[in-house]
Amino acid sequence: MRMKWVKLSIVAVIALAGAAAAAQGQADFKQAVESRQGNYREIGAAMKGIKDQLRSANPLVMMVQRYAEQLKTDGADQLRETWFPPGTALGQGLDTAAKPDIWLHPSEFNARRAAFAREAAALAQVAGSGNIDAIRAQQTKLGAVCQSCHDAFRAEEKS
Repeated sequence: MRMKWVKLSIVAVIALAGAAAAAQGQADFKQAVESRQGNYREIGAAMKGIKDQLRSANPLVMMVQRYAEQLKTDGADQLRETWFPPGTALGQGLDTAAKPDIWLHPSEFNARRAAFAREAAALAQVAGSGNIDAIRAQQTKLGAVCQSCHDAFRAEEKS
């Protein structure tokens, strides 16, 4: 009888440990998604800052340069695997718009992330010149890269 109780106790401890690990995993996934979203909000704010400056009658080149440097930094940073760990896709009980296609087609997704990093670095370089027309042209290229990735790998926003 005592042996049976010990075996049941061990099974119960293993089951509880498994449930705790699953809950921790879900918490880790939620944290990864929240971190990713915060990082992309930062990218969006920098993109908006540049657009606002370029729309103004007298754009402040120094502000454009600051935003462009932020995009360059974030562009390199978003290449890290921690931004898109497996298990953080739409439909996995998380508040995310990341389509499962990210993990089904990693080569295509990573190529687009690399294109973003490359175009963001180019924008920072062009912004350093102070040439507003060249900045506009490069910002348009960067925006097109963003849009192409959103179209392929991000679900539509819910209204």
